Amino acid sequence: MADRTENAWWSLLGEYAISHKHLRELIEQFEADFSPGDGGYRQLDGLTDPVQQAVVSDQICLTSVAIRANLVEARLHQRQFAAIVGDDGARYPTPETLKKTLRQGSEMDMAITGCTRALGSALDCLGAVGIGVLRMPYPITSGSFRDIDREMSPKVLATGSPKQQQLWSDLHKLCENHRKQPPDGWLDWLFGMRNLNVHRARQARIRLQRMRDTDEPQLLVKTSEPEQIAKETARFDLHLRNRPGLPDMHDFITSPMTSDLWINEPATTTLPGIFEAVNALVDEASQFLASCWRYAGDSPTEFPPPVAKWKLHPPPWPSFDGIAPNATRFPVNYGAAGSQIAKRLELAERLRQQKP
Repeated sequence: MADRTENAWWSLLGEYAISHKHLRELIEQFEADFSPGDGGYRQLDGLTDPVQQAVVSDQICLTSVAIRANLVEARLHQRQFAAIVGDDGARYPTPETLKKTLRQGSEMDMAITGCTRALGSALDCLGAVGIGVLRMPYPITSGSFRDIDREMSPKVLATGSPKQQQLWSDLHKLCENHRKQPPDGWLDWLFGMRNLNVHRARQARIRLQRMRDTDEPQLLVKTSEPEQIAKETARFDLHLRNRPGLPDMHDFITSPMTSDLWINEPATTTLPGIFEAVNALVDEASQFLASCWRYAGDSPTEFPPPVAKWKLHPPPWPSFDGIAPNATRFPVNYGAAGSQIAKRLELAERLRQQKP
C-alpha cells in the first residue's frame, strides 16, 4: 500500500507538469535510509542524545516530503485561479452581478494566497532540508529558505569542517544563480506577495481592460454609464501589484506613475511563471542535496552536526482539547497506514518507553 501511495504521488506530480526527478531521488533516499534500529539516520550518530537524533532525522525526512506537498498545492491553487478567471475574462459588474463579482474577488484572493503561500513554504522546507543534510549551524525546526539563500559570515562559516564550508557556499551559490534568473526580482516578489497575503492587509485589486486598439492595458478610472460598458464586449484581467511588500497607500504615493503600480501582464501569466522558477530551483537543489547526503553517509566525520544549535526544548502540553472532545479515548493502530509512518512510530514508541 505504501509503495502504491508513493507511486500515485509521483504520478500526480507528472499529471500536473511538476518537475520532480531529483526531488523524488532525494525523498526516496531519505525514506530508504530511515531506520528505527539506527535511531533514525545512522549518519547522525554524532547526536548523542537519542531523542535529538530521532527528531532531527524525522524532521529531515518529513520536511522533504512537505516540499512535494507544497508544490502540488501551489499548482492546484494556480490552476484554480485560472479557472476562476476563465478564458473570457471578467465583465464589468452591474448591480445585479455585484455580489457575484465580490465573491469572485474573494475566490481569486484565496487562490493567489494559496499559491504564493505554498511556493514560499516549499522553499522554506527546502531550506530546512539543506540545514539538516549539510549540518548547517541554524535551528532545524525553525529553518527557512533564508538560511540557505544568504551568504554566511566568516565567523559562522568557520564553525564547519572544510568540506562543510565548501558545500554551504555551493548551496548558497546555487540559490543565488536561480535568484538572478529572469525575470529580475522574481524571488523577492514571491516572498513579498506571500507575506502580504498571509500577514498583512491586502493591496487593492487592479483589473485592467484587455487590450484592443492600443499596445497598453487600459485602466478604467471613471465612467458616467457603467451599465453601457457591461453590455459591451469589454473584458478585464486581474494584474498583480509590483511592490507587494508596501502598504497600499505607501505604494500609491511613491510610485512614479499610476501604471507602475501593477505588473504589465495578467496574473494568469505571472503565477505559472513564478511556479516554474520555484520548481526549477527546488529540483536542482534536490539533486545537489541528494549527492551531499550520500557523501555525508560515507564520510560522517566531515559533517559534524551542530549539537547546540539543534538543541530541543521541552514542549509545553496545551490546555486545549477540542471544542467538544470525546470523553473516551480510543486506541489507534497505525500499522496499516504505511511503512514510513510505521517506522517513525516504532522509533517514537521505543524512545517514549525509555523516558524516566
